Amino acid sequence: MAGPLEGVCVIELALAIQGPAVGFFFSSMGADVVKVEPPMGDASRYHRGVNNTLPATAYGSQFVAMNKGKRSVSLDLKTEMGLKVMERLLASADVFVSNYRASALARMGLELEELTKRYPRLVVGHVNGFGPKGPEADKAM
Repeated sequence: MAGPLEGVCVIELALAIQGPAVGFFFSSMGADVVKVEPPMGDASRYHRGVNNTLPATAYGSQFVAMNKGKRSVSLDLKTEMGLKVMERLLASADVFVSNYRASALARMGLELEELTKRYPRLVVGHVNGFGPKGPEADKAM
């Protein structure tokens, strides 16, 4: 889709709504967004509502809404191979967005400050469910 961000490459490492919404906005403005998912996929793929009336082959509406227009790749970032692929993606990207906890990113070797040092032209955006500071800043959603 053409738009003001055509030619911009965004790598999204995000789950649920909050992070994927950021990638959706980039995609809506023409950016090429690559969603990096864990091996089993973003869990919101499988949320089919209270009555669970959708067939097992259908994706949940939340997932469809927040991931429209994105490409995706499944990587196991707990493995050396998965991290190597992620590094290649980041090396060619313009933007990295994530809503993973800072501690989770650190365990994967993807500390935000280190990424900006390794990839000086990479714009890094991070958001989490409970704010950047305070007693619940590193709480899992």
